[in-house]
Parts: sequence; structure tokens; C-alpha cells
Amino acid sequence: MLRIVISGFCLFLSLSAHAADPVARLPYRLDYGGWFTVSATVNGQGPYDFIIDTGSSHSLVFENLAAVQAFQLSGDPPRTVLGLSSSHPHPTYSVGDIALGPVTLKDATTVILADWTVGDRSPQGVIGLDLLKNYRVVFDAETRDIFLYAAEADLGPTFGNWRRAPLETAEFDREAGELFTITARLNRSSTRFLLDLGASGTVINRTAYNKATQNQTAIRIAPLTSTTPIGRVTDALDTTVKAQTARMARVRAGEMTWGGVVMVVHNAQIFADLGVAEEPFGLFGADMLRDRSFMLDFPGRSLLVGPKANNNS
Repeated sequence: MLRIVISGFCLFLSLSAHAADPVARLPYRLDYGGWFTVSATVNGQGPYDFIIDTGSSHSLVFENLAAVQAFQLSGDPPRTVLGLSSSHPHPTYSVGDIALGPVTLKDATTVILADWTVGDRSPQGVIGLDLLKNYRVVFDAETRDIFLYAAEADLGPTFGNWRRAPLETAEFDREAGELFTITARLNRSSTRFLLDLGASGTVINRTAYNKATQNQTAIRIAPLTSTTPIGRVTDALDTTVKAQTARMARVRAGEMTWGGVVMVVHNAQIFADLGVAEEPFGLFGADMLRDRSFMLDFPGRSLLVGPKANNNS
């Protein structure tokens, strides 16, 4: 739980009194196992369910959408998709325009992946950084709305009371493209994380776990089963792994502090693919922010976290 006390009433006043209008405002919901899900159109058709994934440099689509729209091979080289436990090159397709309201990713070239079925449903795609990174993206947990502000927008004092942590850009060894990282202290040990809302839970490698628990307090929890999908959206290839979890007594990033955070401990293949297997590293997942209002200020290289919502179920 985030140790930040700001009332939801103050949030309503601040968002309604912003100095600049957003470029777009659209509702979101927590769906498909807890991911931030929005409605998008593709080539003017839809709406389709797309998942917000800040751990993906590119937006992508699934086979169920390709079945209703005639996407053509792009002629570009294959693109490698990194999953939690494996990675594979995929052919690229000319998908066209992917839009969140008035915000459009034009002439998108991307890959088509097998459906991620949750129960008897699957989303139709993923919104990645190619659409998001030029905006300040605000998630209002009270109203369940996303606001996209232009990079140059004057937001005045709107978010002055929110806690801040710096983001850094990173280009890793593989074809991941430009991504964003956040550094946090687990207990008293520094660990770098990929900012990854496409991960349902937060994952750390064994190196991060060992450093965080050396002469510190961490409570180890029973192993997960092999049928438990970990970070399903991050693992675009829909594989499952055995892993263990640990409860970190204290996690701090910038001005924000979490207490009693449960993290998956696993030397996932994605860490090797990103070239960070030997350093303390993790995936900063959606569970860290799901119950709070927050801003992904990509142009300003900051994560801002506000109040906890009163309406979370």
C-alpha cells in the first residue's frame, strides 16, 4: 500500500481546475486479470479492447483482430517480441491507424500475436510507447478516466501535491527499442526496474532479491504453481513459469514509499534478453499503481503518484 495521504476530494478539485485541456479523455477499466484496458479503434472500426503496456516500445494486435481486418505483410524485417520466458521474431504487418479518441498512431507497422485468452475472452491489442511516449498520461483512479496532455501543456499547480520519482530512458541489447526505467530501493538496496504496466505483478531477479534481503527483513512466501501465469501481458508468448514470491518490508522510489510489497522472484529470460541478468533488475508492474491516481509524464521523465481511490473493488 502506498503511504501517501491525499483525499479523493482534493483530486477532483485539482483535475477539474487544470490550466490546460487534455488532448484526449477516455475511460479505462481493470480487466483481463487486472490490466489497464481502454477502447481503441483501428482504421475507424471498433471499439476494440487494448491493454496499456509501457513495457512495449510498439503497439501490437492479436489474431482475433487480424481475423476481421485484412492486414497485409509490410515487407519490413521481422520484429522480435520479448516475453517473460522466451522471445521470438515475428513478421510485421501494415495495420493502419490505431486511435484512442482523437489521438492516433498513424500507419502503424507491427506484429500479430496469438490471442491472450482470459476465460472465454481476449483483448484485441496492446497500446505501447509508440503512441504514449509523447504525452503526459494521467490515470484518475477515482473516475477511471485517462487524460492525455500534450508535452508542452501548462498544468499549473494541478499535480503539485503528488509524489514524484524520476524516469530514465534506456535502450537495451535486443530490439526492445527505447523504454523507461525507474530506480527503487528494496529495503535498503537499489534496484533498477523497467516501467511495465503490461506486467500484472512486479518481478525481480534473484540478484535483486539477494541484495535486498542481505541483513534485511523480507518474508518468503510459498512457491507458485507451474500453472500460474506470471506477468501474462508482459509474456506476449503466453508461457507460464514456476517462481517464488517475497514480501519486501519497504520499497522506495523517489518521494514514494510502499510497505509490504509482494514481488515475484524469478530469473526470467527477459532479463537475459535485455542484457541485465547480472545486475539487480525487475519489472515494475501494474500492481504498484493499480489503486492510485498517477501520471506517466514521459516528456518530463517523471512518474507522479497521487491519492488512493475510494471506489476500488
